Amino acid sequence: MRYKQQVVVAIVTGLIGLTACVVALPGRAHGAITASCASHVQITGIQKWASWNAVAVLPDGNYAVAGSFSGAADFPPALTSTSNSQDAVVAKIDAATCSAIWVRTLSGSGYAYGFGVATDAAGSIYATGQFSAPGTIGNITLTNRGLNDAWVAKWSSAGDLLAAWSLGGASSDGANAILVRDGRVYVAGWTAGPWNAGGGMIPGGTGRAGTAFVAVYTSDAGNFLDEVHWDSPKNEIAWALDMDAARNLLVGGTFGGTSDPPGATIDFNGGSAVSGGITLVSAGEADIWLANLDSTLDHALWARRFGGTSSDALGGIELDAAGNLYVAGSFRGAATGAVSETCTTGDGCLVLMSLDAAGVKRWSHSWSAASPLADVALDVAVSGDRVWMTGMLVNALDFGTGPLTPGGAYDAFAAQFDLAGNATGAVRWPSAFTDRGKALAAVGSGVVAVGQFYDSIDFGCAGCVFQRQPSTSGEGWIARLTDGVVPPTVPPIATLTPQPIATATNTEIPTVPPRTPTWTRTVVPTATLPAGCAPGTPVSCPEGSHPWQPPQ
Repeated sequence: MRYKQQVVVAIVTGLIGLTACVVALPGRAHGAITASCASHVQITGIQKWASWNAVAVLPDGNYAVAGSFSGAADFPPALTSTSNSQDAVVAKIDAATCSAIWVRTLSGSGYAYGFGVATDAAGSIYATGQFSAPGTIGNITLTNRGLNDAWVAKWSSAGDLLAAWSLGGASSDGANAILVRDGRVYVAGWTAGPWNAGGGMIPGGTGRAGTAFVAVYTSDAGNFLDEVHWDSPKNEIAWALDMDAARNLLVGGTFGGTSDPPGATIDFNGGSAVSGGITLVSAGEADIWLANLDSTLDHALWARRFGGTSSDALGGIELDAAGNLYVAGSFRGAATGAVSETCTTGDGCLVLMSLDAAGVKRWSHSWSAASPLADVALDVAVSGDRVWMTGMLVNALDFGTGPLTPGGAYDAFAAQFDLAGNATGAVRWPSAFTDRGKALAAVGSGVVAVGQFYDSIDFGCAGCVFQRQPSTSGEGWIARLTDGVVPPTVPPIATLTPQPIATATNTEIPTVPPRTPTWTRTVVPTATLPAGCAPGTPVSCPEGSHPWQPPQ
């Protein structure tokens, strides 16, 4: 639903200074997943880039997206913006064409990221992220208190700025996810020291990102209402949010870090079992944590962890209509906790699990490959009776509907399952360089997905083949994905005309043709690599030294 991710391990190598050959490869799909529209942000400038990191669906059926860009950006069909450094960007997207209706930025002398986006019943758009220097949103200037702070802003459906505010302290702070319900805005993130969410200074973690938090504001003007945090000298970060029908808040994150020994803790309800407290203890460097907080935020109804002796990462969480929770992530080795799964791949495996409303396991799946490289899950969404997952694949994986062959490096993918965890479809878009799907949102019978590509990407629909500009370092993409299966049309049964008994006649009901689904499949021949262009080398994200760690 929203951008939130901490990677398992360092799995990519540098791109800076690399000039790439342009290679367009057709998508490989199973289970009839198709794209009905797609678009990308076209960037101009040496080593400049763009990425869409989060997406939400508006009441009118259009989309809201949040991300970042540097350089001169062209948002189709005809909207442009230029970043002096690195700007956060929020846009309203037309659902029929995947093109931009309006675009707004947070621009300053430092960097700014858009990590989360949400909407309310009126169609207003809310976004959050991180910024490192004073910057402007419309006519409002935000000033950071320290190294970097979290920002929040609200626009009307027409793109008018309605409110903007920041939160943080003298250290490193940021926000990853945002949720709007019943006139309240919930923001989740992290802080590395004393910080202020709007209600006064609060002691925070020391050293690195030590405190995970959720802050609550009014949705009209962003007035502070409440906050809850979990303090530790270790890395504790809140990455994802959702809310059930009883207004209980589901929060997910990670605790511990890649340099931490086992034994990092995160406490809920005071930590004392006597008073109903819950303490989770990590099994390794970093574990995933999940918590269900009551509507007051003061009490955790339950909390769970998942992980092994190495570093594990949360991709995303989402609830279905029955209150079941779906969790996507990445892990290494033998992992235990909410579920138990084993990864035989050297650097990391995908995991998808479902817990019931009480936090008890319903089912779980993981996928390993005979490779030292890691596959990464970055988000999950529930659309009707289907669960979708996205991220990046480097290995040849089979989710259960047929093998997905790599394109030569890390490929963006989407996989689909029923609510019982059975695979129903999958697609990957092969690339010679590193691409990723970053976020999903349910729409109709499918999802809208966003992410980033480094060289070229082909979604298989008309006008959906994109390639980056020379010397740039990647561009953001958005695509509407559906099952592609059309229910068969059955001719109506002939109507019988009532007749008097004495003169009744026999009217035969015509035979109904077989219920045969119909579809069209277009096979695109594999492209031939130009001379001197050798795919196969994973490359890095231009967002910093590590694509999923918050900038420090």
